[in-house]
Amino acid sequence: SQKMKHLNGGKIGDPSIIRFCLEMGHTRYSRDIDIKDIYSASLKDWYEKYLKKAVNLTFDAKHQGDEIWAIGGGCLLPGFKKLLEKNGFKILDNPVEANVSGLLEMAKTINSKNLTGTSLK
Repeated sequence: SQKMKHLNGGKIGDPSIIRFCLEMGHTRYSRDIDIKDIYSASLKDWYEKYLKKAVNLTFDAKHQGDEIWAIGGGCLLPGFKKLLEKNGFKILDNPVEANVSGLLEMAKTINSKNLTGTSLK
């Protein structure tokens, strides 16, 4: 079940409106309500509980590659992209579809290797 955030003196926020404003890259719930404080606290909590360990492991392995890429829609969250970039991550042009594009390229490569290794009669 999805938790509702309380806004504006205890009024319940609509999760679809919250999602829409965050996907648009801002924290304006409405003309009169900015959810920046609640959002920032939630983002920090999410980072501390679920992402910090993975980010630290990534930094530990940084010497093994040239760049650290962040993919997925989460890296487009307001304020989060800036934080990732500040910490040395590269955000791809289309991070939401980056993993799908990468898997497609892998499949094409595997398929072309299989085709060249097969003799046709």
